[in-house]
Amino acid sequence: MVIMKQHFLVIAGCGTGSPDFISPEIITAVEWAEVLVGDQRLLDLFPESPAEKIAVGESINDVIREIDKRRTIKRIVVLVAGDPSLSPLTDPLVRHFGSDTCKFIPAQ
Repeated sequence: MVIMKQHFLVIAGCGTGSPDFISPEIITAVEWAEVLVGDQRLLDLFPESPAEKIAVGESINDVIREIDKRRTIKRIVVLVAGDPSLSPLTDPLVRHFGSDTCKFIPAQ
């Protein structure tokens, strides 16, 4: 289990984006989150989550700005398709926020 703290930016791999492949660790992370960031189809996997939802658009810089506004006061989980190590979002997030504050949950 990945230990999550307020200042961590959790990057969670949702595999194919099918509910059948969402691991218990991802579910725990989503329950912990106050903000969910991701492609709209991944956000739609968690309609019951009361977390604020930020859909990723064309600009990764816009996503980083939105995360920056909330990161020190909110618990944030970024949902990515596939595995976090392969997501095009991961490198810009790690470069901006630092590898020591990014925690990864691999896809199942």
